Order: sequence, then C-alpha cells, then structure tokens
Amino acid sequence: MSEESDLIEALLAAATGHVGHGETGPQDLWPAFLDRLAAAISADGLCLVAFDQDRASGRWQVGRVTAPPDLAAVARMRLDRVYSQVDLPGAEGDRMPLRWLRSPMPGGGSAVLVAERQGRDFRAVDGARLSGLGRFVARALAGWRLLRAERAHAAFDGMAAQRLGVGWLLLGPSGRVRAASPGLAEGLAARAGLRLRADGWLDFTDDEMAQAFGRALAAAQAGDDRAGGTRSGVLVPTRDPAIRLAIRAEDQLGDRALVAWVRWQRPAGNEPPDRIAAAFGISRSEARLAARIADGMSLAEAAADLGWTIETARSTSKQLFARMGVEGQTGVVREMLSSPIWLAAGR
Repeated sequence: MSEESDLIEALLAAATGHVGHGETGPQDLWPAFLDRLAAAISADGLCLVAFDQDRASGRWQVGRVTAPPDLAAVARMRLDRVYSQVDLPGAEGDRMPLRWLRSPMPGGGSAVLVAERQGRDFRAVDGARLSGLGRFVARALAGWRLLRAERAHAAFDGMAAQRLGVGWLLLGPSGRVRAASPGLAEGLAARAGLRLRADGWLDFTDDEMAQAFGRALAAAQAGDDRAGGTRSGVLVPTRDPAIRLAIRAEDQLGDRALVAWVRWQRPAGNEPPDRIAAAFGISRSEARLAARIADGMSLAEAAADLGWTIETARSTSKQLFARMGVEGQTGVVREMLSSPIWLAAGR
C-alpha cells in the first residue's frame, strides 16, 4: 500500500471510529492518523485541534508540540494557507520549524493542524502534503463529530427503551438472531422461558414455546397475519406473562428484515419503595402497597405478600387513594404505569 493510501485509510478509520477488524465498538483513532501523518512529513510532533466559534472543542496530539494553537492566533489565520515559523501571526522569529494549517469544517468551526520539527526545516513537499490533506481532515473531523453525537443520542434511545422494557431481535430466515438491541440479552436472561445464546440462537424452556416461535416466524415471512397475528406482527405465546414477542417483517435500509419486537414488564414490586414514595409524595408503606397493586395484586394478595392483615391493607389503601388523588385500585395502576419512575436506572 502506498503512503498516500495508508494516510487516507487512517483518516477514514479516524472519521468512523472503526478499523474494520471486528472491534466491538467505535474507538478514538485520531492519534493513529496523526502518527501516520507525522511519519509522512517527518514531524517530531503533530497536533489536531477542532475550534468552534469561541473555544477548542477537541484536541489530539502525538509527539512534542511546544506551542499548541490558541484561539487568538487561529482567528488571525487565513483558511487553507500553510503557515511557517516565519509568517505565522504572532510567532517569534527564533521558533523551531513548524507548519500550521487552518481548514473550515462543514457546519461551522475549523480544524487546525500543527506540525513541529527540531533541527532542519520542513521541505516544500511536506507543506504541500498538509495543504492537500487539510480540507479532507476538516471534513472527516466534522463527520466524526456528527457520528459521535448520533451515537450518544442512540445510546439515550436504547437506555430509555431498555428501562421501559422494550427491545428488538433482528432475525435470519432460520430464526437465528443476527443483532439485538443493547441490554436485551440480559433482560431475557432474567426471564423464564427464553434465553439468547452466545451463538445467536434462542433457547426455549419447552417445546411448545419453541414450536410457537417457529410458526410465528414462518407466518411473518409469508406475510400471514392470521391465527394469533395482528397488524403489528405475529404474536408468540410465552409462558412468562411478563414478556411478549411479536415477529414482523420490517423495512430496513431498503430491504425486508424479520424483527422480533420484545416487551417485558418490570415488576413494580422490584422498584425501591423510597423511589415510588418520592415520586408520588406518599409514605413508604403506601409505596409498597402501590407497587403490588400496579403488579395486578388484589388487596388480599398484597396483604399476604407484605405480611399485613387485610385490615391494614384496606386502611393503607384508603390513605394511598387519597394522597394519589385517585378512586380505587385502577387509578393507582394508571398513575403507576404512566409514571416516570420506570425511566430510572435498572431493569
């Protein structure tokens, strides 16, 4: 591979955060690109800084750079011009050989490359190489920042879905899982009847459920919404009433993909009573009762689960209804299920 191709490959890897060797997640590969560029122009130190209007928003450095760029100096630089220690605005005449380049980033801001060397000065070809790369580096850096923001937003989306008990499985024609939403494997592992194996296959605790999954998979592939199907997908009966699956053919990047949408219930009884009490302004005892009502228990069942007498459960429920401003247990269920307590950490 030529040196130019090597540089371009390193720049693309830095822009995407992926080398392409099967790594598990995006990485910060800008130092690796700077290492390649420093070697190409024989620089002892190289620095890349992203500037917004009034601040430096990102910086990477390899080797030794004695005078990293500041906002005042950058503001006086012309775009796409390679500066040396002789003509750099504000530079002292006795500084070591250097090259600075400022290039505009799409969407605003600029990328500044700073190269330094001890001893002999840079060659003309070194400055030309920086000049030729400047715009591409700025575009790559802008793309990297957009990707980073999108990944952060996607992480929030995944976190919210996981906390609300929603996930997805991307299935192959045979039912093998090709991809899964973050945290879904752990969510399934905590449930009876279903487990996602490391090799991508789903394990079922009984043959009946496995056969139901196979029938739903075949029906979804055929586009058949009959016999247990709905417009939202073919439902898969599960032994655990707290987990539900629906398999549906979805459009994904222009192709049809089989997706198993998964919904699992977070038992309110597993939530810390103090969190529920703080959310509704009720006592800890009332919070414990509210959690069991939200999980579908009758007052008698809740009393038995809490170790109370039925009289205690009834008197506590009256206080709970009054403080929540609801009429009866259905009002408690409605308030609990629509509460933001489910968005708190945990599954």
